[in-house]
Amino acid sequence: MKVLNLDKFAGVEKRQLVIAGKTFEVPPMNVDNFIKTTKAAEGLREVEDLSVQIEATIEMILRSVPGMAYDDLGGLELAQLQAIVAFIKGDDVQAPEEVEQESDGQPGK
Repeated sequence: MKVLNLDKFAGVEKRQLVIAGKTFEVPPMNVDNFIKTTKAAEGLREVEDLSVQIEATIEMILRSVPGMAYDDLGGLELAQLQAIVAFIKGDDVQAPEEVEQESDGQPGK
């Protein structure tokens, strides 16, 4: 008999997000959250109001990161919100200081 144990498959990689010294666990995106996020993104295609787009982005982040509150995000820059979204999607995101350290502080490397 062959058995596929999905309990061992899911959530192998642990990811954390640190904002203002607070650490949040970032679980892998599940199917339900993926569907909600995709529908929200599709609904925003025609929306030109940047504040509406940012609010939808914040809602997606809050849905994806347990224990995070709106107040944890309100003081962030837009580039930081974009980095969080990419990280939640599973992309490898580096802060600018990490990129500089890797290139030994030399511009253009």
